[in-house]
Amino acid sequence: MAQTDLVPPCNERPLLWTRLFLRRPVLVVFNALFTSLMILLAVLFFLSSRDQRIAPVNNPKLHYLWVYGPTAIFTVIAALWAPVDYWTKQLIPWVLMARGSVPAETSLLVDYISPLNLVSLYRSLRRKHWMVFYAVSGTLVLQFAIVISSSLFISAQVTIHHQNDKFLRRIHSRRKSSLR
Repeated sequence: MAQTDLVPPCNERPLLWTRLFLRRPVLVVFNALFTSLMILLAVLFFLSSRDQRIAPVNNPKLHYLWVYGPTAIFTVIAALWAPVDYWTKQLIPWVLMARGSVPAETSLLVDYISPLNLVSLYRSLRRKHWMVFYAVSGTLVLQFAIVISSSLFISAQVTIHHQNDKFLRRIHSRRKSSLR
């Protein structure tokens, strides 16, 4: 094999290496995951509003699953999202310089890693660095979800006042069939 076989032609731009967490399939999976979690939360809210509950909790051990399970799920998702946030913040100067000649103050000296996320969010919005803005927004939403997720599901007794409710009819029909 000749040395010229390893060099790409002048008119072709060589493909650059992209980190695993910044590749399109990974970002599509995160997008699908976030969308499905939003839909799941809306469905759970609808079921909870309609039936005054999501599921019966007859076993007291399931209480901890309902209270801390969502927190654990959001923590795992946040841990998987953290590399996306970090590498986006780190690579934005090089993305800007790849587009053309830009001053160092607006590219190489831009630091989104060191400041707090809220500061990075504000600066990225002000400079219109949308990749960083969306990555930091995702991080902040996940951090907020981790904090409030332990209060999303509670185990409590609920008194239902509507006697004509379909839910009550289903329960009574199940109780009657189980007694037979």
